[in-house]
Amino acid sequence: MFRVILQIGMFFIPDAIALYLMEEGKGSNRWVRLKLCVRYFFLINLSVYFLSYIRGVKTIAFLSMTHSYCVKWLTAGIVFAFCYTVGIQYARIYFHKAGKVVRCIFVLLVQSVILASLIKGFCCKQYQYMDITDRMQPAKHTYLDEDRTWCMNREEYEKNDVILSGPYMNLAEGAYTITIEYDSSAVQYAQVKSEKCQENLEAETSFFLGGGQKQTRKTCIRSIGKIDDLDIQIKYSGKGDIRIRHIWIQQNNAVGVEYVLILLLMFIAWDIWKYLYAVRRIQFPSENALRTVSYSFLSTLAISFSGKVVQSGTLIGLIRGESNGVGIIYLLLWFAIYSFYRKHMTKECDHMSRLLACVLTICMIIGISMSSNENLRFILDNPRQSCICIGIIVGYYILFKYGIRYLFVKLDSLSYYKCDRRVYRQSFLIALGVLSVCWLAVWICFLPGSIAWDGMRQLNMALENESFTNHHPWLSTMWMKFFLKSGLKINDNMGVLFVVLSNEMIELIIYAFTCYKIGKIGGSKLYFVSLLFYGLHPVFSMFGQLVMKDGLYAAMFTLFMIKYIDCVMEGRRKVVISKPSLVILAVTAILTCVLRKNGIYIVLPAYFCLLADKSTKERKLAVIMLGFTIAGSFILVDRILPEKLGIEQGSSREMLSIPFQQTARCFKEHEKEITDYEFEIIDNILAADRLGELYDPGISDPVKNTYKEKNSTEDLKEYFRVWIDMFFKYPVTYIEATLQGSYGYFYPFANFRGKQNDYISINYNMMTGDFDPHYYFSYEVRNKIGEYIYAWKKLPILSLFMSTGSYTWVVFIAMGYTVHRKRCGDLIVYIAPLLNVLVCMASPVNGEIRYVLPLMAATPLLLCWCCLHTTTCK
Repeated sequence: MFRVILQIGMFFIPDAIALYLMEEGKGSNRWVRLKLCVRYFFLINLSVYFLSYIRGVKTIAFLSMTHSYCVKWLTAGIVFAFCYTVGIQYARIYFHKAGKVVRCIFVLLVQSVILASLIKGFCCKQYQYMDITDRMQPAKHTYLDEDRTWCMNREEYEKNDVILSGPYMNLAEGAYTITIEYDSSAVQYAQVKSEKCQENLEAETSFFLGGGQKQTRKTCIRSIGKIDDLDIQIKYSGKGDIRIRHIWIQQNNAVGVEYVLILLLMFIAWDIWKYLYAVRRIQFPSENALRTVSYSFLSTLAISFSGKVVQSGTLIGLIRGESNGVGIIYLLLWFAIYSFYRKHMTKECDHMSRLLACVLTICMIIGISMSSNENLRFILDNPRQSCICIGIIVGYYILFKYGIRYLFVKLDSLSYYKCDRRVYRQSFLIALGVLSVCWLAVWICFLPGSIAWDGMRQLNMALENESFTNHHPWLSTMWMKFFLKSGLKINDNMGVLFVVLSNEMIELIIYAFTCYKIGKIGGSKLYFVSLLFYGLHPVFSMFGQLVMKDGLYAAMFTLFMIKYIDCVMEGRRKVVISKPSLVILAVTAILTCVLRKNGIYIVLPAYFCLLADKSTKERKLAVIMLGFTIAGSFILVDRILPEKLGIEQGSSREMLSIPFQQTARCFKEHEKEITDYEFEIIDNILAADRLGELYDPGISDPVKNTYKEKNSTEDLKEYFRVWIDMFFKYPVTYIEATLQGSYGYFYPFANFRGKQNDYISINYNMMTGDFDPHYYFSYEVRNKIGEYIYAWKKLPILSLFMSTGSYTWVVFIAMGYTVHRKRCGDLIVYIAPLLNVLVCMASPVNGEIRYVLPLMAATPLLLCWCCLHTTTCK
């Protein structure tokens, strides 16, 4: 116990002493003292770590320190804390009394001492030459003469032939100088390469050996990683002859010089900014101007990084290799960001802008790393890479912080917060007509309608061509069956057309009603914007002509959100929510769950959140009773009735995508470390021998399809025990597997190609029996619509509307603005959209647009809600 207390105390006792001795901490509030304590903690402990490193203690295991070493560490920290605090006190007094010139001289002296120490330690270090002449490997007609000099028989060689190579030696990380001493009657050339580790070698592609007697040629190379087979090749130019007297290799101090130069440039910039111009009284740009330039550079630099971890090496080498800021686009981008910062950096950002900036920056960094590398290497690969990542985080944070503040200011100044009485009941009919016309082209070109994979399965169940299961909600399948059978009395195409029309008409009515409600609450401008969104966005018209449950589910979820907002607004006006409103909301919740099973995880928690709203005990009791009614109705429809009707239940594997993907990634990356016991337990649930091969980071179906349905409950319990144990063995692998399967739902710039083609085609692969629908129009006609959809996916700005992650950002920003307007009670409206995001992240496919469709459909409602100054509109 004493040892543990001492080990913990050695990190904090010096900091406490420093905080006590420093005058600036006395009398300050708790936050100021906390910041000072954090500053001293890092400064003191990093300094002692550095001293320990210089003394040869490379790593210090926290739990394995002896008592004596703990005491030494603690003593060193206390002494350093005392000297530091006393020094600061005297330096402060001296600086307060001294003039600008004295201060400048003192700072220059300190900088000179630091630079001189670094130059002495890193730049003036002498390295020994290593003679590798005898270790070279000659070609067939190259030989050593009596003077131990490599000679060649030039008649036996042609142009570009290698006459000498080697020494195939190991080379540690660092910078080296290769020196070649030779005689040559003509110009020859040489090359430095590595067959196995070329990516770790930075060298000239080739360098010339000029003609003459007693020539010496030097070239510098850099090893940014371990090299096992350094190969120096001397090549024959086809003219004259050459004699190689000596070849030396010597380590040099280029890396140390590089870092000293960087520090020197930082010192110079600091001196010019803080002292030299102040002493000479020369007009100099303000601190705000310098901050604007540096912030705009950081933000532009962050945007220029693709996320690819090119190679290991020096910090400058990594930055050079991973950024791609060359081109006029980045120049114009810098000017745009600089102009924006210059105009809008004058005011401080509020706490919500900072918090949102942090959240969006985290989403960006994780998304960049996962989309480029399929892992977290961009963040955690090595300390240098982590330093680069920190710089990018700072750049994005600054950009998002001021961008969000600007957006909030603009939203504050808009004029459509109050109710607009110009929106009448006729607006519903106008919206219905406009949306019908906008969707008409897609509907006609794809007559009788497209059939996706899941839609074809439901049609096959309706036609009894495959077993009827509850994998897709059986009431949804029965709905399709009714209209399909009605149309089949004419022909197959009419059957599909009747299903499409039944879904599309309901979707059109709901979206037209949504536009009407938005206009009634938010005014004519928002009404017009929502009309354009539902009419021109290709996803809604595309899902309107598609035989699939998702389009109707998204529309029903939007209707649920409308009634939910009505209930919240009614509660604001009357303090209580009426029973009819709660009943209608419960009915829409049940219909949402009927159309898709995971709807219960979204609507039920949101419904119970109404209890947090102001209401009487009677109304709260009504909310509780209706909530249990929703849950009971779902159990009745999803469990009891299918069992009574002989409908098979769907597989439980649909809920296990995340753990199955985590297990499969462990098999792919740590196959040799999996124990026999773990293999046996997992093999009872999944095909353990094929998991590594089947693992696809973006979709869990290949792994999930190996699920063994006949396993027992005990087998599943054993699997989860092993799954938990493996989490503690491979936590990073588990996190990467989860993020790789979900980052598309919070990173707007992920590029998932070709998925829209699945929704504008008929899936003939799933057809069984005599059912044979087909398009009326040719592929050339339908391809025009496909080009329109693909254009939205690729064009600037429009591509964000097709991105699944963009709508998650909309939810975050809308919530932030609602808090910014001090309407924290209105945040309950965002419960259901947030739960939809979480359901998407647990889904089997990354970045699947149909899973985000409910959130997309409800986006105009969320924007209208966040833009209200008050919720008292009638």
